[in-house]
Amino acid sequence: PQEYPEDLQGCFLTSGLSIFGNIEGCLRDTMQDKPDDTHRYVGGIDWGQTEDYTVLSIIDATAGEEVYLNRWRRMSPETVLGYMLGACLQWQVEKLRPELNSMGWNYVQQLNALIARTEGADISIGGFTTTNDNKRQMIDNMAYALRNGLLTLHKIDYATSELRTFVQTQTANGAYKYDHISGAKSDTVIARMAAWDAACNLIW
Repeated sequence: PQEYPEDLQGCFLTSGLSIFGNIEGCLRDTMQDKPDDTHRYVGGIDWGQTEDYTVLSIIDATAGEEVYLNRWRRMSPETVLGYMLGACLQWQVEKLRPELNSMGWNYVQQLNALIARTEGADISIGGFTTTNDNKRQMIDNMAYALRNGLLTLHKIDYATSELRTFVQTQTANGAYKYDHISGAKSDTVIARMAAWDAACNLIW
């Protein structure tokens, strides 16, 4: 079996692989089909622009299991937010972790307003602004969870491809950053990263 160095930087530099180990081992064809009232559910959002996708990942924080993943593009923000809220209500999501970069703040304000006027919607939103440092920390946390069997994910081809092509690169000034390889996307990776971060930071 493939051996993965404990240091994620070393993993990429020595193997040339995605920083995520145990990708195949953490994927499942079937997941929960409805929420468990004794479990807690959270979500992560990556907002898409131009040809990128907006993605929502919902994780059962109690079981460490992704229960929902979907993506949208070339739709109005109102339509996408409606789909997102519907999924969150279906899965009894209590906390959302959306990205605030670029247009993210405006979308979060719209989502907050939609939640406020929707009967039965009790969802808190704790957004984050992506920096190289916090992105590394959040990605490292998810990579650790995948490598150690703490998190299982939906087996969806496009999302699995994004996991495989998400790598660590070195900039001209010697700094390291995490991102997708040229020509690939990372929308689902960021949404899953945010959802797992929300799960890890729940107060039990």
